[in-house]
Amino acid sequence: RGKFKQLFHKGKCDEAELEQITTPPKKEIPHAKVRKTLALRINFPDIRTPFPNVWGVRDNLRIECTLDKSPRTRKEGNEIELFVNGKRIAEDRLSKNRTATFSYVFNEKGEHEIGARLARKSQRHSMKGETKLRIVDYREEIIRLYKTFLQHLIHQDVRLKDDMTAREVERLLAGMGDFAPENLQRVMDCFERAEYSDHKVSRENYETMYLSITELNIDVD
Repeated sequence: RGKFKQLFHKGKCDEAELEQITTPPKKEIPHAKVRKTLALRINFPDIRTPFPNVWGVRDNLRIECTLDKSPRTRKEGNEIELFVNGKRIAEDRLSKNRTATFSYVFNEKGEHEIGARLARKSQRHSMKGETKLRIVDYREEIIRLYKTFLQHLIHQDVRLKDDMTAREVERLLAGMGDFAPENLQRVMDCFERAEYSDHKVSRENYETMYLSITELNIDVD
């Protein structure tokens, strides 16, 4: 991508390296317990692909816990327990499609651990699932994404001044020809809304910011 293409040094291989390259890798023997899978999955239907597990503080979130269709499990009478940061908050019976659906409002920002457990008296070891979720203020998150965007540019040797406004950054990058102008404009629009205006900053604004930066081939996760 123009001046941003990564350069790789092509050196000579010594004998040890050549042997490592030409020797075929040994086949790994599958372990007897490799069949172990996530029998109980936790999904957030409100967070669509390709967005990370990020949600707004004080916004209601749906949480789905789905049990796999392994023949060793039966759905009749199964209850799913939901945990947030180790605290049991709810229990629900599995539906016909082996899914229990919950809703929860997170009132504190930060990273939260979401856990689920299949409550069955007949099972000595209950099936469990877990994942992590980051709760944010969308205004603050957009500003964070913008600063991450600037840091990426600096690491790519783009000469930014400390006192440059968002529009000055946009004009500088547009003149370089390495970034799509429409994505740059959306990034600056979202940042200015979050930083300077009193307008509400919604998840839609956050999603626009996130997609616009990633479409510029910049990793902000």
